[in-house]
Amino acid sequence: MFAFVMWRLHWVKRKKCAALDQYRKKICASPAAHYIQLLIARGKRELPDKEELIRTKEGYEPISMEDIFEPDKDHSLVILQGDPGHGKSFTAEKILREWATKAQYLQHFDLAVSLRCDELSIGSEPRGLLDLLSRRPDDESLTMELMKESPQKILIVIDSIDKIPLSQEDVKSSPSDPFSPAPAAAVLSGLLSRHILPQVFLLITTTHSASHVEKELCRFHQDVLTAQILGFTEEAVTKYCKSCFGGNTALCTSLVNNSALFSSCFNPMLCWITCEAMKKQDDLIDTVGTTTSVYLAFFGSFLKHLSLDKKQDLFRQAKKITIEENVLLDLTEIPCLEEGDPFRRSHHNQQGKAFIHQSFPEFFASLSYIDPHVTEDLLTLLNRDFSPGNSPSCHRQNVLKFLFGLSNKNIRSYIPVILGHGGPTQPEMGDPLHHWIKERADSRPWTMQTGLFLMQCLYELRDEDCVKEVMKRMGPMSFIRIPLTYDDVNALTYCLKLCPFIKKLELADCNLTAGKMTLLRDVWNTLDCDELWLTGEGLGCGDIEELIASLKQRVLSSPPKESAKKVVELHFLNGLLLQESDLIRRIAPSLLKVFEGSDITGSVSFKRDSNTPCSDGAWSLFHTKASDNQLTVSVKEPSGAEQGADPEVLSVSLTLQWSSSHLFNTDCHRCLSQHYQPSMVQDICSLPSVKELRMEVTHLTDDWAADLLCSTKPSSWPPDRKFRIVVVNMENSASLEVTALAKGMHRLEYSNSPDKKSVPRDIPTADLSDIYKCKTHLQSLK
Repeated sequence: MFAFVMWRLHWVKRKKCAALDQYRKKICASPAAHYIQLLIARGKRELPDKEELIRTKEGYEPISMEDIFEPDKDHSLVILQGDPGHGKSFTAEKILREWATKAQYLQHFDLAVSLRCDELSIGSEPRGLLDLLSRRPDDESLTMELMKESPQKILIVIDSIDKIPLSQEDVKSSPSDPFSPAPAAAVLSGLLSRHILPQVFLLITTTHSASHVEKELCRFHQDVLTAQILGFTEEAVTKYCKSCFGGNTALCTSLVNNSALFSSCFNPMLCWITCEAMKKQDDLIDTVGTTTSVYLAFFGSFLKHLSLDKKQDLFRQAKKITIEENVLLDLTEIPCLEEGDPFRRSHHNQQGKAFIHQSFPEFFASLSYIDPHVTEDLLTLLNRDFSPGNSPSCHRQNVLKFLFGLSNKNIRSYIPVILGHGGPTQPEMGDPLHHWIKERADSRPWTMQTGLFLMQCLYELRDEDCVKEVMKRMGPMSFIRIPLTYDDVNALTYCLKLCPFIKKLELADCNLTAGKMTLLRDVWNTLDCDELWLTGEGLGCGDIEELIASLKQRVLSSPPKESAKKVVELHFLNGLLLQESDLIRRIAPSLLKVFEGSDITGSVSFKRDSNTPCSDGAWSLFHTKASDNQLTVSVKEPSGAEQGADPEVLSVSLTLQWSSSHLFNTDCHRCLSQHYQPSMVQDICSLPSVKELRMEVTHLTDDWAADLLCSTKPSSWPPDRKFRIVVVNMENSASLEVTALAKGMHRLEYSNSPDKKSVPRDIPTADLSDIYKCKTHLQSLK
């Protein structure tokens, strides 16, 4: 009997192992894509500009798959965020495949299964979780057995959770077991809220825009690990291109040298599209170089071999998808999609098809509008969805950008070959688009997002006359605290190069990093504006010097055209730890050069990021401001962790008489570069151009103030010099002011608060050389 039982157990184990091996083979049966390592960073989307991170590899904490699935970690839920096309679904498939091939970091899971939410959004037939997880009907028994035996050793990958809207009602109506049928949203809600299989390990992918999903998940899970898929690194783009182009180094060089196309390739999906398009029809991309030209070259060979009826059917269905914002199709509705097509993917549980990337149906939808017989559809789109006050979806905006790209005169010549008919003439499609964008530019005020969208449309259009007229109508531009992508910067660069004069250009806190400044390099040489507000982030000394040298060509040297005064505000935030010599010898003189020999009002500054450590004597802020024939130069030092007995100087500011001969005085730089000490104050006071010395201190004591007064050596000042020293106590806003008067007298003033000052006390200048007399005068003021 014992032998029979042992044989039975052994037979059951062998049967389960055979079933698992068969299941692993099914996963590996699908073709494997060429995989290049993606950049994954720990943390939520509040990371700094991700496009610059993937260039510089700084400012984030990378995380590997081995770290995510470390058995000793406390988390049992992982959220992978990422923008469309950055590799979320691909990463989910790769995890499943690596489990099937017995990758070491996943071997503590007995079973790995996946749910693709775009599949689940087709139809409303109630199904149980067990049914949804099974790739084939014969997988159910294996899945059910492992669910009962060891649910803690099951990995469930839920891809694109944002594709299914989840509500509180779904949570309430969710089943309590994995076998009861229910709507897909209710089953998912039960799984995510831990009502079903609370012990399983969950990995979820979602877009950044679906922040509500993350908040809902955190309500039910305390042990959550969140990471971002940032896309390709610069090295990965180059590696992928070399792999894709094979031995064709000319194509690889052409892509690397095209900064606009290369910057888009940090998105893995767009990198694939661009490389495949360049292999098929690189002359079109070289001639035009827009996103539309890439897509047209990518899909051109496929569309040529479709009948006109099938093309029109595809375009109509893509148009329907874009309007209804559903990325899935029924095979019977799109007969032209055959097995092996690169722009759709198969689904295991449904007889449905989905485009690989959401931009594909957007492009096909745009092609539906260029039929010469349906011009009224284009007018309806413009007048209904894009009239002032409306907020069209991002999908419809992308359709319109493709339409502007298709009306490009160089692209129009390719349309008859690809579509099989003559396509629209310029009056049929171009005129409505031109009329709309000019009218939209006139309809101020428009939002910052609208301004960027209009310039992206102009970038795709590439009609110089139209660009110049629209930019003139748009007038002053202000983009404040809106992160500019590389696509935004490419469009802005193109438009400003064609229309270099603009009354006001404001790019403040827009994530203008070193890489984006490189794209804007040609703009700074020709730009001419009466007001320029600019914030650069992560720029080194050379970048700042090059920028200011470029601005000296026009912006800093030409008089205002439409304003009474030229205003320039340049601010630089740097997260890198630079050598102090660079700050003193290179950055400070470069910033001061903005005002050299010019009549400009404004300020320029260099500020270290608050998270960047500073060395002893380092500045955390260098700031200059010019107005009313005066120049104020300020430096700020990072405060110590603890307040000591003696006051600590936090910042020093000098106000100088406007005179270019003194702006670059090396003594001034030397004085500002040292910590507070009596010799520093004496050196500053000896500079004839200085009109005011202002210091902010942690706290103020009589001994320290008396020592400060004595160190000024006022007896050595030139006769009748007008000079003032202000010390502000940052602890309680109290301040001490010392003002030079005529005839050997000085005035002391003390205030306990900004609105409560003591009676001024005029004292002989000689008293300021005696520390005991200084203390007496200070105490009498209080």
